Amino acid sequence: MTSADIASGSSAPLWRIKGGDAKAVSALAASLRALLKAEGRECVSPRRLKLYKKLQTLDLRILAALLVQRGVTSGEEALAFLFPDISQLHPWQLLPDTDKAVERLQLARQRREKVFIHGDYDADGITATALLVMALENQGIECSYYIPHRQQDGYGLSVRGIDQAAEAGCTLLLTADCGISNAEEVGYAKRLGMDVIITDHHLPPEELPEALAVINPKRQDSDYPFQELAGVGVAWKLVAAFAPDFALSSACLQLVALGTVADL
Repeated sequence: MTSADIASGSSAPLWRIKGGDAKAVSALAASLRALLKAEGRECVSPRRLKLYKKLQTLDLRILAALLVQRGVTSGEEALAFLFPDISQLHPWQLLPDTDKAVERLQLARQRREKVFIHGDYDADGITATALLVMALENQGIECSYYIPHRQQDGYGLSVRGIDQAAEAGCTLLLTADCGISNAEEVGYAKRLGMDVIITDHHLPPEELPEALAVINPKRQDSDYPFQELAGVGVAWKLVAAFAPDFALSSACLQLVALGTVADL
């Protein structure tokens, strides 16, 4: 649509959708329709069954054209794309150091240690902090948290937060959505007698902080296929490893969804 069209009140379409390979589109539409019908017969979820039936009333060629452009070419792939399931997520074992972090958290629970969570001030950092606090308390671990002040503390793991952790008698410090670039602050926390576990999603420096565990999908040695997890997503991976049942709770997943969508 041109500026002249807008000025004249033209009803020309704002979006132009390329059809892609016609044969692939037709084949996908037919395959998807057949699968929707078959899946509908076995579906036990009323909500999903309603969606299946609604889709069958539509011209699936438009949907198929969009899916083909995304590289989706089979009916099975289309269903997985349209109706994602949490079982499709990549396993936490692909994130380096997650196992080390779990072992340390288990030890903290056994020893009844106090754990401190240092978050960040944006929506991602706040939800990641809340998620870790809820998960640790669910597992019987006493913890406290710190959300830094943007102007007073700046970005990342702060000295003031570390001092607060030390004053509270915490011996284990977890970061939420921060810490990957704070080698000096990590060293300071260690000198005060704390082990440090970093959960972060920002680009790591060439040399990682000397923390007990550094969980970050952007690490060069990471095998995790998706590098763009939000900070709350990285925190959730640790929760999924440490408290798998709690990780699937509605309250937990709502925080993950909120932080992921809100992160910039």
